[in-house]
Amino acid sequence: MKARTVSAGLTDYLDQHPTDLLVMTTLERGFLANLINPSQTERMVVRSMVPVLVLHK
Repeated sequence: MKARTVSAGLTDYLDQHPTDLLVMTTLERGFLANLINPSQTERMVVRSMVPVLVLHK
């Protein structure tokens, strides 16, 4: 899929393909890394219409 952002691409994919559950993983990052590159997992938890299972690494 082509999209401007990762979360937009995932949302478009979920709209086109019936899905029961979205599974995502998280990585431990520092404060500066979170400022520069916000968490895609947090965005998907808020935006997704399907349940999201988050696996913490």
